[in-house]
Amino acid sequence: MLAVEEGWQRRVPHLVLDQAALERLLGVPLLEAHLLEGGLRNTNYRVRVRGEARPLVLRLYTSDPSACLREVALARRVSNSVPVPRALSLDASASPPWAVFEWLDGERFDRLVTHASPPEIEQVCRAAGEVLAAIHTFTFGGPGFLGPELEIREPMGYSWLTGVRAFFGSELARQRVGARLARQVADLTEREAWRLDAAWGQAHLVHADYKPWNLLVRRTRSGWSISAVLDWEFSFSGPPLCDLGIFLRYAEQMPQTYLSGFLDGYRAAGGALPPDARNLARLIDLVSLWTFLALTPLDPAIVRDVRPLLVRTVRAFSLP
Repeated sequence: MLAVEEGWQRRVPHLVLDQAALERLLGVPLLEAHLLEGGLRNTNYRVRVRGEARPLVLRLYTSDPSACLREVALARRVSNSVPVPRALSLDASASPPWAVFEWLDGERFDRLVTHASPPEIEQVCRAAGEVLAAIHTFTFGGPGFLGPELEIREPMGYSWLTGVRAFFGSELARQRVGARLARQVADLTEREAWRLDAAWGQAHLVHADYKPWNLLVRRTRSGWSISAVLDWEFSFSGPPLCDLGIFLRYAEQMPQTYLSGFLDGYRAAGGALPPDARNLARLIDLVSLWTFLALTPLDPAIVRDVRPLLVRTVRAFSLP
């Protein structure tokens, strides 16, 4: 499994609409419409419009309505250097807001690597590193959450590990992952937080969901490449290490070429990596793992998936 969250319960139900309702929404006749099951928050339909040769994706922002304008703005900002679906139309004032994107063909990255050879894994991971380096070339005036026009809507620039320490020092964390592991994670963040001091002031575009599940790949004449980077709703301005932590969560379950190919591709495309980038990525990813565990009500699958990642991080920092 290369996608934490895939087996989790949806927290926002799909918005189920029949073809007639979708036609009224879009104002055009449809040849067909199919609900896409992937994802946990928004609702996506694969639709075919009369007169259009290729299918399209209708994305209904059922979780965070403000993400509609932000995702469309990001797609337009990065499209010259990052493979993203083009935004074709939108209605941000609808309830829920929606946008129509082009359909890009490709196989999901996480499915490819289940049957790919180690050299193929190295090649496709190298491509993922190169694309991520291109994403990180976009910068902002400071760290923070982005508004609809990609302005800094909510400045950040402080250490998020303070929240990690507070959570894992709480009774709730002890109940969810066990007292010993909770204490180990709290102690780890207290002891190692200084390693990320320079990261919190960084202001690069962070995809914030750069996991194999959200990458489409295809085989070209020169080998495997990334055909699309999907789901930009969480993107913000901050430390590039956040994306590395997400992509590398399950690197230890893959051939060594998964890690080496990704880091080599990132460096070759101009991405800057600090010393001990692998462990720093684990450390900053504790922020995401904390927010997963803090969800209420808690899906038991979250503990099942997150607890081994916490154990692996503690062990990594315990090694000489």
